Amino acid sequence: MVTVGIVGGQDAETAASRLRALGATVVLGSGSAVAFRIAMADTSGDTRFVDAVLTDDEPVHLQVERLWSTRLRQWSEALAGGGQERRPPSVQPHDPRWEWAGRRGVDRVRSTLTALDPAGVFRYDHIGSTSVRGLAAKPFIDLQVRVPKLPDPADLDPAMAAIGFLPATGSRPDSPGVRRDAPRGSEVVPDEVWAKRLFISPDPLSPTIVHVRRLDSPWGRHTVWFRDWLKAHPAERERYEQVKIALAAEHAHDADPDDYTRAKSGFFDEVHQRFEEWALRA
Repeated sequence: MVTVGIVGGQDAETAASRLRALGATVVLGSGSAVAFRIAMADTSGDTRFVDAVLTDDEPVHLQVERLWSTRLRQWSEALAGGGQERRPPSVQPHDPRWEWAGRRGVDRVRSTLTALDPAGVFRYDHIGSTSVRGLAAKPFIDLQVRVPKLPDPADLDPAMAAIGFLPATGSRPDSPGVRRDAPRGSEVVPDEVWAKRLFISPDPLSPTIVHVRRLDSPWGRHTVWFRDWLKAHPAERERYEQVKIALAAEHAHDADPDDYTRAKSGFFDEVHQRFEEWALRA
């Protein structure tokens, strides 16, 4: 069941009542961790981190019903069924909205994990191609949380479920990057450092992936270094884009993105030493 938060506004109760009737769990106010946040037309303050703003142009119940039919119902059904859609890779031109989607996603994940981080040491990143302005990408927002040790699933999974995420199962038993990262780089670390958790939000309009890694995982640093290196080197960013477009075309009829992901890592392997040296100098 998807949990919707509604912030302020004189028609908030009307919207909440209609959403509850349709099958959503609704929380009024901004203090709770929710999967989807709605602001009313007369909501004051910064609304950049909300997912939808209801206007005065048409009745509130019609806007709520449209949100439910086009987005929230599918999301809720996917959460209830535990199903995760498999699809071949599809690389799209960069969408400027991805930057704000990443910020909203980080804000949402931080809100639900605060209770697991009393010392305030978790680190949150928007990573992957959607985090690099101008770079074509699969339309999935990749986020990363770096933690001192992987939380107990009994604590982590319900916290992520509250904001609309399921533990990822992978398309195949050996899907890359689901339960652990492949060791790489110059650092020598214990094998357990490569363990991770992966979560996916089956939001049909803004699918999001969250990688939970240890703070001492080299992969956690590599993703940030690679992101920043691409931002600082436009020619390499363009070359990476062409590699991805060609590989996506090659794997367009695959049943899932696994082979595309493995093939794409060739570029990462090629430039790894360069971006690692660049990051360590910076």
